[in-house]
Amino acid sequence: MFPSLANQFSNLDLSKKMLENIAGISRNRTLPKFAKQTFKSWWKSYECKESQDVVVLHVDIFTNYHEPEIAISAVKVLEKMGFQVLVTFVDTLGRPHLSKGFLREAKEIAHQVISEWKHYADSEFPIIGLEPSEILTAKDEFLDLCEDEYLKDAQQIAKHCYTFEEFLAVNIERIPRAELSESVIIHQHCHSKALTKKGLSSKVLSHIGFEVNELDSGCCGMAGSFGYEKDKYDLSMEIGSQRLFPAIIEDKKRSNVCASGFSCRHQIHDGTGFKAKHISVLISEKI
Repeated sequence: MFPSLANQFSNLDLSKKMLENIAGISRNRTLPKFAKQTFKSWWKSYECKESQDVVVLHVDIFTNYHEPEIAISAVKVLEKMGFQVLVTFVDTLGRPHLSKGFLREAKEIAHQVISEWKHYADSEFPIIGLEPSEILTAKDEFLDLCEDEYLKDAQQIAKHCYTFEEFLAVNIERIPRAELSESVIIHQHCHSKALTKKGLSSKVLSHIGFEVNELDSGCCGMAGSFGYEKDKYDLSMEIGSQRLFPAIIEDKKRSNVCASGFSCRHQIHDGTGFKAKHISVLISEKI
């Protein structure tokens, strides 16, 4: 009942005005919908497949509450590749805190996560993130945030952290192929552009059978919470309108749209009306 009520409330004009006046969220921005069932709830009743090859899937708060189908799809894809999936439910790795300048709080989160994930790295388990900005915080910023006593463990964890598309590209020979006659437009997340190799999603989706068009689209304009703010909303949409929105709207092939970032998918929907999918969902639908 709670997700349904929350979603209805967020659509009311009165609610939008209240959020704009109290929280500074633009009334023109749609809010993420809560899913009827969280991933954590689904996972409790799911019988995972066992394997000698074990991976750890980090399910962030956005995926758990808003888009659980992404994590469900990821589990099914990884199992088809022959991996046993363990799940770690850490709501945040500190990315929102860093974005707003709350360094002390971000450091506390880093220390907590390092302590919790140390045994994964010690066991040589890959740690796979579905939200690029979250997992790349652990892979990059933790090394600068943590105190010296945590640094060795943070370095070991960083070596084992992957974005979902990054891990699939490394293990591409284990991904089944499909007979497809479909195309896909890919928008890469800004953190992925900065900290991972270019073209990973293209490599994976081409392997499966998609005709791929990876956009040189720059930032989508959302930039985390930036695009929600009432005094930033217009600029956010202007940035998206420069290259990203026209490329999707004017696509004559009516391609699938792939974006791994939660905020990127939200921005694409608000700017074009198209539903972008996480790469895990696209793959799970086809193999």
